[in-house]
Amino acid sequence: MLTYKRVLVALVLAALLGAAAACAASGRTFALTLRGSDAIPHGDHNDGAKAVVTIDSGRRTICWTFSGYGGIGHPERAKIGKAPKGKNGPIVVTLSRPFLPKGCTTVPARTLTAILKRPAAYYIVITNLTHKAGAARAQF
Repeated sequence: MLTYKRVLVALVLAALLGAAAACAASGRTFALTLRGSDAIPHGDHNDGAKAVVTIDSGRRTICWTFSGYGGIGHPERAKIGKAPKGKNGPIVVTLSRPFLPKGCTTVPARTLTAILKRPAAYYIVITNLTHKAGAARAQF
């Protein structure tokens, strides 16, 4: 009986560790520097921000924290678009509207998979009333 319990405990631990590893493998964190000069058309030269963005396909979430965005004035929203550097493209995820410096949003699994597969094909942008297409931007 003692051996049966040990085997059972070992199996439960292995399952928990496997699940934890799968969750860790399903996410990726990006540290980004958004610049006004990278926005299309260009934002103000003072526009900029830092962002830490975590994409977790296991939980189907994107979480973000923006900092240093004082030069942007009053940010209106944050979003993720699909386009190469130097071009605007369709918005695939609205992170926050109105703008929130920190938060999480649920995203369809296929969108997260696409971003994680080719992150350089996507960008993050913060808009304000003066620069509706983008006050500051960074490519993933």
